[in-house]
Amino acid sequence: MKRSILRYARPVLIVTAVTTVIWVNAGSLTPPGGPVAPTMKALDQVEARTIVNATNTPGDGANSFIISAPGSYYLTGNITGTASKHGISIQANDVTLDLNGFALISGGGGVRGVNVPVAQSGFSIRNGSVRGWTGGGVRADTAVTLAEKLRLSDNVGAIGLAVGNGSMIKDCVASGNATGFFAPDRTQVSNCIATLNTGVGFDCQGTLAGLSPGEPGHKEESERCDRLTQLLDHGDPVPFAASWTGWKFLFVDPT
Repeated sequence: MKRSILRYARPVLIVTAVTTVIWVNAGSLTPPGGPVAPTMKALDQVEARTIVNATNTPGDGANSFIISAPGSYYLTGNITGTASKHGISIQANDVTLDLNGFALISGGGGVRGVNVPVAQSGFSIRNGSVRGWTGGGVRADTAVTLAEKLRLSDNVGAIGLAVGNGSMIKDCVASGNATGFFAPDRTQVSNCIATLNTGVGFDCQGTLAGLSPGEPGHKEESERCDRLTQLLDHGDPVPFAASWTGWKFLFVDPT
């Protein structure tokens, strides 16, 4: 009987785990004296742009805000202007203004939402709404401008967006203005709509080449504009006004 028991026995290996505890000195738990300093980065360290506000871009008697140095600027909320003052005045070259999805709203008076008073270069504006400015929504008449993803509305009696020669306008909508877009010589407009403005939808009064009807180069541009009138007439009394010279429209023909 003893042999049978031993016969079916299995060896058992018992392992004893030995845990070694190492104490590490993590320092004192008592905070240092004095005020507690912030440990996170400031917003201007994370976002390498400048907020448009009274501290960073103070205005004057004619403008709510003035951008007077090159750089990238943005909104952090809707801005309602002060009565009889332009909203934002651009007074430097190489400025990018990102409305950041917000609106620049008139505070009353015959003033402009964004005003570029002289021929600045390298101006860009994008991504937001400009409405209710009876002096004009965005007036950069003499500045070479890149304007994109803007909604220009209810700038009654005025131009929604005006740019200088050789500019680019894309992905914008103008409605309820007197003139939707002013796009002079060598300006390119793409994927834009002018609708329910009280006057001209797209004002393309270019004079660079000085061509008149019947001269070489005139026919091609006039036919292009006639075709665009058929495609993009969304209720403006005068969809297009143009001298057919020096500007270009890009569009997708649905037919």
